[in-house]
Parts: sequence; structure tokens; C-alpha cells
Amino acid sequence: MNRHCISSINTACLCSNSQRIRTGFRGLLFFLLAAFISALCAFGQATNAYVTSNGAAAGSCPSGSTTFTPAQFSTASTWGTGSSQIGPGTKVLLCGTITAAAGSTPLTLQGSGTSSSPITLQFDTGASLQAPYFSSNGAININGQSYVVINGGTNGVIEATANGTSGYSGCPSGSCSNQQNSQGIENFGNNDTVENLTIGPMYARTGTTDEAPASLNLDCIDVGTSSNALSNVTINNNVVHDCMNGIFFEYGSGGGLNFTVSNNTIYNVNWGFGTAGCTSGTNFSGLYYFGNHTYNLAVWDDTVGNDFHHNGIHSFQCNSSTATISNYYIYNNEFDGPVGSCCVTSQIYIDNNGTNLGFTSSYVFNNVFSWANGDCGNTCGNGQLGLFSGTGWTVVNNTFIGNAVSASSLGGALMEANQPSTSTSFLNNVMTTGSPNIWLADLSMLSSSPNYNTYANGLSGGDTFECQTNQFSASQFSSWVACIGNETKSNYYAADPLPNCLTNTNCSNVVPQSGSTVIQAATNLYSACESQPNPGLGALCYDKAGNARPKSGNWDGGAFQSSSSTASILPPTNVQAVGH
Repeated sequence: MNRHCISSINTACLCSNSQRIRTGFRGLLFFLLAAFISALCAFGQATNAYVTSNGAAAGSCPSGSTTFTPAQFSTASTWGTGSSQIGPGTKVLLCGTITAAAGSTPLTLQGSGTSSSPITLQFDTGASLQAPYFSSNGAININGQSYVVINGGTNGVIEATANGTSGYSGCPSGSCSNQQNSQGIENFGNNDTVENLTIGPMYARTGTTDEAPASLNLDCIDVGTSSNALSNVTINNNVVHDCMNGIFFEYGSGGGLNFTVSNNTIYNVNWGFGTAGCTSGTNFSGLYYFGNHTYNLAVWDDTVGNDFHHNGIHSFQCNSSTATISNYYIYNNEFDGPVGSCCVTSQIYIDNNGTNLGFTSSYVFNNVFSWANGDCGNTCGNGQLGLFSGTGWTVVNNTFIGNAVSASSLGGALMEANQPSTSTSFLNNVMTTGSPNIWLADLSMLSSSPNYNTYANGLSGGDTFECQTNQFSASQFSSWVACIGNETKSNYYAADPLPNCLTNTNCSNVVPQSGSTVIQAATNLYSACESQPNPGLGALCYDKAGNARPKSGNWDGGAFQSSSSTASILPPTNVQAVGH
């Protein structure tokens, strides 16, 4: 048998010699080798394939290889089990700049991988997929296929080069000349992953009077709707920018489980992440949103039609649907400004769409929220966290920073909660420079009184606390406590307990320094997170930076432990991998 044939894993050569192996040697070792070769021969599709703009060599895509044009990639006959077809286990490398026609979908997948052999579409170094604008089916249409990995490599890009506010110079090609639908990645199936990719712009918007996007589909990533269950989708470590919705997910009548959005940077968007339940009776379980950074919603300000209401996260139900999400985990994220001066609803807006309790057993922890200095201009809607739907919310160890420069410059509470959000726990949070810091409009929603929270730096002339219809200034903290019922372990301080954010879009430094009033001001919740899954509630046993919180003794308030409070304890346990 040819040794070079074995070392290069040449399928055709191995297949031609398999009979010689079976008849020329004896013993278990060679029997097993023959069985392996037979399996390999049956699994005959290409191990590696390539896509370039014209099917010729480009970048790392060599000549003489299995190379396709985008049109060939998108043709059903290219997919299968033949030696030059794309199938389970094939890695397809995208090379060079692929420029598609305006309004087209250059890449449409025609087959699925398997759990052990996913299909991978990877961007070569410097590869890009571009068009003046793409179709509503996206630049890449996953087409409902499963076990697919789309990997941007080191710097892969998908961009609409000329779609945006008319005449704006912010399009990649220069002046924006189109106002059309344009989607990035569309129509996921089960067990799909998108990672390490830059997606955007889909629509480069500027000013406050461009109404064209109101009737367009402009998502960077649209997971899509499905009548079947949709499960185990991962969107990790991407840069998503300049689109109406950064990432949007509508779960259909089949429901599903386990959707992870992690470690993404999202900016210049109207919504960073949107979820919608539109079919009554549907339940989606296990939505994990962590490690993401969302900022600069202001580019979607609209002073004409008021069509764009900004949210870092907007989760809602369609048309009074009774669809639900259970086990929704929002943690370790940063939400920053500038958020605009006209159109913000909330950084996280859990919308009741009337009267429905669409969210159950869900968590918000270790997040940092920050408006930009003087932002909002009395128009910040329902605050940095607006809870208006659900039963069993746990809101703990978050840092809320208003950054308001006067009592009138922040028009929404840092946190606002109202019926029908019920059985809500609010513990260990830090709230500073808000007007008001917190508004609890309906006390029946609480499972217990808020407690172990640190409120600070109320604004002269403004309300620091609102309890039902009662408004209290900073000097009336005892009246707030009496109205709430029993918040005896919380405190109000005139001075900020945390450093100022480095910039309007970077609050990674708001860690308690020596002497901060938030140090050991929070209750210990270790028993709630110990041995829980991570991703999931197990992450609460660590702060936003990954430092372990103490197993015994008081915790620090807010998203970060101080350096003096992290010399605790145990290495991570029960940690699960994310993605492929």
C-alpha cells in the first residue's frame, strides 16, 4: 500500500487499496483499519471545499481544488456525498472579496451537517461578502439547515456597501445611495453557530429624519421563525453594527430550547437584541444572553415619525400572544450610551404587550448599565431596566449608573417595575445618579421587599425614589423604606461609591475601590448559585469579570467584587462549553 496515500488521507487511493489490506494481512489491527477505510469511502464528500468570486484560486483557496462560485455553492447538486460535494464534515473556506449583485442572496446552504460532523463555512483572512444591499433572505441564508458553523476567522466581514440615509458619507462605498431591505444572516436551523464575524453595516443611518427604515427589514442576524422546535443556537464573539436590529429571534409554534447570545459587541442599532413570541401556547426554555456590550443607540433617533424606540434588549409577545420564555438569563453584559435624546424605552425592556405574563423563572445579574452624561433629556422612557412582564424575576448584583447632570436631564428611572411583573426579587444592586434611581409602581409584584441595595448621589431638585404614586427625595430615604415595607438592609449615600466610567461607552472600570460603601454591603447568595449550570445561574457565583464571590460572609454590591473581596475560595465548577 502507498504510504503517501495514507499520510495525505487521499480517499480515492485508500478506497482502491482497501481490498489489498483485507486480503494481504491478518489480525485485528488490520481488520479495524479496513473497517475505518470502508466507512471513509462511504463518507465520500469533500473534506475541504472553497468559494471564491469566480471559482478561481484566491487567498488561501488553492488552484486545482474543489472550488465553487457563490452560485454553485447555492445549487442543490453541489451538496451530497460525492467526492467533490459539500456534506457533513466539509469545511468550506470563503476567500477574497465576493461582491454580489444588489438585492441578492449570494450564499444559500442546501444541506445539513451532523452532531459529530458539522458543516463549517469559514472566512479566510481578509475575506468579505458584500453587495450594495442584500435581499430579505440575507447575505447568507442558512435555509433551515442544522449543524452548521459560520466562522468569521480573524477578520471576516459581511457588509452592505451603499445602503443607508441618502447622501450620508458613512457607507463603506462612500455616499449612501440605496434605502432597501438588507439582512445579514437569515433562517437558522437547529444546532447552528455564528461566531467571530463582523456583520454590518446593513443600513448606515444618520440624522433624526430618515424614515425609510421604518418599512424595511434591516437585521444583521435574523434567527428567523420556525413552525418546528428550534434549539441549540449559538451566536458568539461577533461584532454587529449599523442595522435596525442587531440580533432578532422570533420563536415559532414549535418553541424550543437553548439559545445562547454571548460575548458580542453591538452598536449603532435601534435594538441590540430582540425576541418575540408570536404563537399562543408556545414556550421557549433556556435563553442565555451574557458577556455582550451594547452601545450608541442614538443614531436611530427619530424626531419625525417616532418609529424607532431604542432598546438594548426588547423581549415581547406579538398581538397579545400567550407564548412564553422560561429560564431567561441576562448577565455579565454592559449597556452604554449615548442612547439619544428622544426615543429610548429601556436598555432592557421586558414588554407585557397588554396584560400577559410571558416570562417565567428568569434572571438579571452582574450587568452594568450607563447612560451617557446628560443623555436622555427627560425622555428615557422606562429606565435602564423596565420590567413589565413575567413571574419570578430575580434582579441581583447589577450596577446602574444614571450619569444625569441635573434633575431634568434623566427622565426615566434607572429601574422601573410594574404589574403584571410578579414575584420579583431585587437585591444587592447599586444605583447612582438617577432621577429617580428606582420606581416600583406596584408593590404586589415583589416576592419580598427590595434589600441590600446601595442608592447614591440623588440629584438636587429631583426624585430619588418613587413608590407607587409616592415620590421621595434623597433626604427622605426613611420614607421610601416605610413605603416599600422592609428595606432595612439598604442604604443611601450622598457620594458616588464607584469610579466614573472611563468613557460613555466603557464602564469596565466601575469596580469598588478601597473604602467604597458597597464593599460587603450585599447579602451572600452563594447557596443559590452553587452547583448550578454555567452558562446559567452558576455564573452568579462569580462577578462580571469572572472573579469568584465569597462562599461565606457578605458580598459586595453591584456587578463587580473589589480586589479585597475576591480572595475567596473555589475554582469554577459545573462549567459548560458554548458553541463549537
